Amino acid sequence: MKTILIFLALLLGTVLNAKDIASKDTVNGWYFLRANKDVDTAYTLLTDKSYEGVSAQFFGTSTKNWEDSVFWRKDLNKSYPFPKFVHGYASLYNIGKDSAGGSIIHVFIGNKKNPNIGYYMSAVGSDGYPFQHPEWYPRLYWLPIRERVFGPFVNKPDSVDFVIIMITHGYRNTDPRCEFIVDKLAFSYGKDNLWEDPTIDSSIVIDRFGDPAPAPIFKIDKKTLDFGAMGPNSTKTENINISNSGDAPLVISRVWTNNPSFSAKYETSIVEFGDSANLAIKFNQDSVRGLKKGLIFIEHKGANVRERAPDWSNALVIYLVDTTAKIDTISVSADFKEPDPSPIFKISKKIIDFGKVMAGIMKTDTVRITNTGDADLILSEVRTNSPNFSVILSAMTIGPKSSTDIVVNFIQDSVKGKKEGLLIIKHNGTEKIDTIQLLADFKEPDPVLKAQLSYSPKSADFGTLKINEVSHKDTLVVFKNTGNDTLRGSISIIGKVFSIDSINLLIAPMDSIVKTVRFAPAETGKVSGFLIITSNSPTSPDTVYLTGTGDKTTGVQNNPETPKDFSLSQNYPNPFNPSTTIEFSLPKSSLVNLTIYNMLGQEVKTLINRELNEGIHQVIWNAEVPSGTYFYRLTTNNGFVVAKKMILMK
Repeated sequence: MKTILIFLALLLGTVLNAKDIASKDTVNGWYFLRANKDVDTAYTLLTDKSYEGVSAQFFGTSTKNWEDSVFWRKDLNKSYPFPKFVHGYASLYNIGKDSAGGSIIHVFIGNKKNPNIGYYMSAVGSDGYPFQHPEWYPRLYWLPIRERVFGPFVNKPDSVDFVIIMITHGYRNTDPRCEFIVDKLAFSYGKDNLWEDPTIDSSIVIDRFGDPAPAPIFKIDKKTLDFGAMGPNSTKTENINISNSGDAPLVISRVWTNNPSFSAKYETSIVEFGDSANLAIKFNQDSVRGLKKGLIFIEHKGANVRERAPDWSNALVIYLVDTTAKIDTISVSADFKEPDPSPIFKISKKIIDFGKVMAGIMKTDTVRITNTGDADLILSEVRTNSPNFSVILSAMTIGPKSSTDIVVNFIQDSVKGKKEGLLIIKHNGTEKIDTIQLLADFKEPDPVLKAQLSYSPKSADFGTLKINEVSHKDTLVVFKNTGNDTLRGSISIIGKVFSIDSINLLIAPMDSIVKTVRFAPAETGKVSGFLIITSNSPTSPDTVYLTGTGDKTTGVQNNPETPKDFSLSQNYPNPFNPSTTIEFSLPKSSLVNLTIYNMLGQEVKTLINRELNEGIHQVIWNAEVPSGTYFYRLTTNNGFVVAKKMILMK
C-alpha cells in the first residue's frame, strides 16, 4: 500500500496540472485524465449509458491486473466551501467471463491555487465468487476526509474547485472485464451524518452523473414593445410573459427602467420550472411632444434545487445551480399623439335665485355659456323642467373661444310656496348633462296697491352748445317706480329747444326706465324749459328743470365738445349715497350698453342698452342696493369695453 501512495503522490503532481485534455473525452464536465501505462486505454474513454435503468457514468473497462488505475477529473467552475465529509455511491459490475475481484475507489478534492495538496477518502470492494455475487458496491458513507500531503506542506485551502476520481482494480481470472459506475457524489458541510438531522441544508451534489446540471431557462415573448401614439395625460399597460423552460427555479431579483415614463411590475419573484409569470409594463404619457424610448431591465438568476435523496435514506440533497445574476432587456417606445380638436363647456353660474316674486310678475336673469375649446360647441338641448321657468337662446352652436347668453325668465303664478327647477343643457363638450338650479319664492302682494315715481336728476343743465358745430346734446333721466303697482303716465315738454325720445311712461313695480332728453338750440342765448310728468303717482305732476345756452359761432373746425375717442370717466361723487353720475364719451354714433355688477359678477342694473349719438353723455344711478363695492361696464358695438369700480356707502 505504501507503494501505491508514493505512486499517487507522483501521479497527482502531474495530473493536477494537465492541460492537454481532448474535448471529445468530456461528458457532463468529467473528462478522462490519465491511465497507468498497463491499462487497456481502448476502454477508458467516457461514455453515457443507462445500465439496467440506473443513471450511470461508465468510467471504463480493463483486462489488466491489480493496481492498474484510471483517473477522471471535473473542474467545478466555481469555488465551494471546503467540505467536512464526502458521500459517494459506486458500483463494480463484472461483465467478463469468470470475472471476480475487488476495487478501490479514491476521491481527491483540492484547489487549483494549491495543486500539490490532495484530500481523499477511499472505499474497498471485497472479493466475490463468480456468478454468485455479480455486483459489488463500494460505498463511501459520510466518512471524514483524510489529508495526504504530496510535496511540501502548505495550509489546507478554504475552498475546493476540482474533483478527481481514481479507480484501482484487480482480477483473479483470465479475460476479466468490469465496468465502474459512479451514480452520486456529494459533499457535506454540517454534522457528521445527514441521517442525524435531515433538515440541515448543508450538502451539495457535485454531479448527477450522466444528467445535465439543473438550470433555469429564461424566456420572454417580446424583446421590443411599442405603445404606439398616445394623447397627453393618458396611460396604457402592456403585458410581457416570462417563462422558465428549464429544470430549476428562476428568480426575478430586480426590474427597473432608465426612463421614468415607463414602469414595470412583476406578479411573482420566483418562476418555477415549467411555469410562467406576467410582467406588466406601464407607460404614462405627459404633455411633452415627441418620441419616448427606454429600456426595461430584468435581473434574474437561478435558485438551488432541494430534494430528498431516494436511495440515501432521508438525506437532504441540494443541487447547486448557477446563481450568477443575468440581465435581459426589453426595448420600449411610445409616440405622442396630438389631441383631437374638442369643445370645452364653461358656464357663468350654477344657481339662479329670482328671490320673492309677486303673482303675475316676470323676472329675468342671464347665464353666459363660453366655449374655451378649439372646436364648435353644439348645444343639442336647452330647456327647463318647470313651467314657471322658460329660456330664450339665440344660437345653438358656439364657435371656439366664443360665448352666448341664455335668458332665463320666471313668471310667478298664484300658487304660494317656493318654486324650484333645473335649466338642462345637453352639449358635445362633455359626456354629462350640465344643469343650473333655478329658485324662486312667492311674495305676498302689498295691502294697498299704488305707484310711486322717483326720478333723477331733478334738474339738468346742458351747458353751452356751439350750434354751428354740434346740432344737439343729450342727457339721460332715470324714472323708477318704487311702489307696488304699475306706474302709468306721460311726459310733456315746455321749451321748444328741448325734446325727449318717448313721452309715455309704463313702469312695473320696483323697475325703472331711462329717457333721453335732447337740447338743440337754434339761436344764441340761454334758454330754459321743463319736463312735466303726469302719472298715477301721488306726487303727480312732477317736474324736471332744464337749462342750456346756445353759442352761435363760425369758422371753428375742431369742436371740443365732440370727443375724439371712446372713454368712460370715473363716477362722481365716489363714494356716493344714494346716487352718482356716470359720464362717457362717444366719437360717433354707437350701440351702447352700460351695466352695473356686484362683486360676484352678477348683474345688478342695466342703465343703457340702445343706440346713442356722438357726444358726451351722462347718466345718474340712484342705487337701491345694499352698501358695498360695485362695477360699471361700458361696451359698444365698435369693440370698446371698459369697466370701473365705485363704492356705495349708506
